[in-house]
Amino acid sequence: MPRKSRQSLTVVPMVPGAGRPEPPEVLDDEERAIWREIVGAMPHHWFKTESLSLLRALVSHIVTSRELDCRLRKDRKVFTLEDLRLITGLQARETAAIAKLSAALRLTPKSQYRPVTATARSDGKRARPWEINGEN
Repeated sequence: MPRKSRQSLTVVPMVPGAGRPEPPEVLDDEERAIWREIVGAMPHHWFKTESLSLLRALVSHIVTSRELDCRLRKDRKVFTLEDLRLITGLQARETAAIAKLSAALRLTPKSQYRPVTATARSDGKRARPWEINGEN
């Protein structure tokens, strides 16, 4: 089997249908803006076809969370305690859904696990912040 050149190994082939997915036609202008913001913040081939439904759900939860936040800010003075409890409960569920979907899509720093950064020292000892180069 012939060896591959260094140049051929550095070229990333373009996969048809991959790249930065455009927002679905059913989204409104605000949802499209959020979609493009999320997709634009990630590397070029981050979103695969199988993850687009999760991205669509994430966008929907973000819009709903923003609407609840606007309503809460606008009408906070006239809400009863029960109204506040209901709206903040809805807002908490939307925030939890956003966090869960963001982690599932690996959008958050914590969900982008890299084994190199998660390794411990080989001798098992931890350096204390006040010690210089591990000296006591």
